Amino acid sequence: MQLSAELYRQIVRSLRSDPRSSRNMEKRVAPRVGLRSKLGIIRRGPGGIELQSSVWVRDLSTSGIGIVTAEPFPPRTEFIAQLPGVMGESMAIVYTVCHCKELAKNLYSIGATLTRIE
Repeated sequence: MQLSAELYRQIVRSLRSDPRSSRNMEKRVAPRVGLRSKLGIIRRGPGGIELQSSVWVRDLSTSGIGIVTAEPFPPRTEFIAQLPGVMGESMAIVYTVCHCKELAKNLYSIGATLTRIE
């Protein structure tokens, strides 16, 4: 399943803030929902070349996204998530990488914050 613009809108609308408790020591500012979906992204490579790739979405919140990819992305790298829509209602969301953690050889977990929706 590919993450679409409509599915993204539905998820973001349905997310509600959970009350903080002393047991919740996470640094997250917004609730998130786990997701297993493909997503097309574009980022700038060496020399400003646009690199297109497909990644897996792990989780989504109103303020960020967690993805899994085959290559590391340095912190502060921007990428554009391309969300296809119906009848021309596609979305382009710009995210900025906060952290990148190696899970296994050629497998990386990346956390990014939403920068803007274009």
